[in-house]
Amino acid sequence: MIELNNVCYTYKNGKEAIKDTNLTIKDGEFVAIIGKNGSRKIYVISNYGRNSKA
Repeated sequence: MIELNNVCYTYKNGKEAIKDTNLTIKDGEFVAIIGKNGSRKIYVISNYGRNSKA
């Protein structure tokens, strides 16, 4: 299972891109993260990789 809790991202200029976002992906589920260009989709994925515990 992958679980992200209270994920936030604020640009250097103070604009919030992601605020208090939660995501749970259960074993066997397939998920697509969609959104406009610049909406920090990759941030969510890369942030999980940096902060995950093996």
